[in-house]
Amino acid sequence: MNKNKAIESDPEILSRIASLNVLATKLVEGLLSGNHRSRHTGSSVEFSDYKDYT
Repeated sequence: MNKNKAIESDPEILSRIASLNVLATKLVEGLLSGNHRSRHTGSSVEFSDYKDYT
């Protein structure tokens, strides 16, 4: 039996591979969040009513 057949037939290995895939996806999404420019550009309203911290 070659290695590929052994991996395909072992449910524990398949489960570990699936969880690694999910973990890798979450890590990449976390790294890329906030790195995109906003589609909504333009001017904003000036906010002039603020209080100093005490």
